[in-house]
Amino acid sequence: DIAIGAGRTMGFKMMTNFRYPFYATSISEFYGRWHISLTTWFRDYVYIPMGGNRVPKLQWLFNLIFVFSLSGLWHGDDWNYIMWGVISGVYLALAVLFKPFQLWLAGLTPFFDPAKPAGRPINVLLTFILFCISLAVFRSEDLPEAWRVLQSALHVDASQLSLDTVPGQRATILLGVPLILFLYVIEHFSYKGVDLYAALNRQPTVMRWGLYVGLVLAILTLGVYESETFVYFQF
Repeated sequence: DIAIGAGRTMGFKMMTNFRYPFYATSISEFYGRWHISLTTWFRDYVYIPMGGNRVPKLQWLFNLIFVFSLSGLWHGDDWNYIMWGVISGVYLALAVLFKPFQLWLAGLTPFFDPAKPAGRPINVLLTFILFCISLAVFRSEDLPEAWRVLQSALHVDASQLSLDTVPGQRATILLGVPLILFLYVIEHFSYKGVDLYAALNRQPTVMRWGLYVGLVLAILTLGVYESETFVYFQF
């Protein structure tokens, strides 16, 4: 968003590269919102020339896994990047295979139907968890470290669940949860094509400035201030 806004001040109009991917209700929808420029390139120049989904199902599943494995190799020739691509491709292949089962569950209860208000948050959470598993592999130095990270994630220490375990954790949760819900609403209306800027300007001044102050407070409280190397500099 910062790059797009900075570009517009100089007369350039760049494509939207991320469209609230962490609010996607499925892995396939996630990669339609995530790194759109890269996934679009692989779709147009690799996936479609291979036949895309207009081939027998077994070849279609192979195309999905191969293209995402290639996108992992694009990030670097380390095994963790390649494995991240394989995992992502397998996710999509499994989504194709289990589509009838997912539709059956959606018909059984609204909690599994991403089109229903009750099912959308659950599907968003499950998609986010699946992506985090693949991201643990992506961000690790090697595959053994990725395995240790995933094992640690499955081990829950009850003493770590206290709000007072980490300094500032209480404020993080009290501000973070409403902020996540606020961004969820923003994503919903923005994805539907609603002009949120115009809608906000129609609100009373007190409400608008209350929102501004709340967002600034959230940034100051939840922000990360130590210097870190941007992840893409590693590739």
